[in-house]
Amino acid sequence: MKIFLIMILASVLLPGPAPGAELPRADVDTIPNTVIVLPVKKGIRLRWVVPPLDIKEAQELNWKNLAFGVDEKENPWVGHDRRFLINSLQNTVFTVDQPYENVVWTENNGIILSTQRQMGYLDVPAKTISAQDGSPTMNFKAGVELPYPGMRMRAAWNNTVYFWGQKIKTSRYEVFLIQSDGEKPKIRNLISEPHPVTAVSGDGQKTYIAMGPTVVLLEGNKSPQGYFKHPDEDILELELYQGAGLFYATKSEVGFIGRKQWFNFLKTPEPHIQLRNKKLYILVSNSLGVLRIEGADLFDGVERPVMNPEEAE
Repeated sequence: MKIFLIMILASVLLPGPAPGAELPRADVDTIPNTVIVLPVKKGIRLRWVVPPLDIKEAQELNWKNLAFGVDEKENPWVGHDRRFLINSLQNTVFTVDQPYENVVWTENNGIILSTQRQMGYLDVPAKTISAQDGSPTMNFKAGVELPYPGMRMRAAWNNTVYFWGQKIKTSRYEVFLIQSDGEKPKIRNLISEPHPVTAVSGDGQKTYIAMGPTVVLLEGNKSPQGYFKHPDEDILELELYQGAGLFYATKSEVGFIGRKQWFNFLKTPEPHIQLRNKKLYILVSNSLGVLRIEGADLFDGVERPVMNPEEAE
């Protein structure tokens, strides 16, 4: 009999640090439609960093347009309604003075946001309070004009940032790389495709691009090479761990793409992911809890876990 670590979330996992006051917590036995099956290997460990809300409480908050990221100090952040950013572990909540489209945390350059047409950072004004909930308001300071409106953004290795979106004049989808070496950021157009781009990750040298369920690898001046195709769903988020493989998220699962095999290990609605220091952080959206999987660098080459427990017999 194959033995795998099979957990129903919230009933087995150890609690993480004390949560922030802004998010009321409750003990829950299970989270609906959420199951995780991790490969068994020394060094791969799982725990809650931000314990989950009771499902009804999460629904009552009615947060829309969730954004998720982890800063350089490994603090998870959740954004919602394109205006608010919350760090439960540090009891930090603030409002952005204008709607943002994307928010990411780079390796050492801190938080970067984008609006419909610009990428920039946050500035802290003196004595400015949000009229909506009394939280401090941060001012968005534009730094780079984006090629097209409404582009998506993803931070990657080596302080690179990817942007992608549709060029209206040609109806083609283009991916850009923004790199900064202490001078003015440099923007490079990597690829133009007729198919919608749904996710991007990389290190500036190798770039993995998802177009629906298909992932291609773009390296140097070479033509894109087919890398992976999901059998059922579009790939919505990608996270590259250099030398180990790709983690991905669809609308209903999180999984891993290695050199010889792929597998999903978490089923949950609308997950969001980010890698940080050999750890994979996952926002379980329906409960607003944050999971941390240690040993993200150990996934390649493991025995493939089975999502259905009956298949392990």
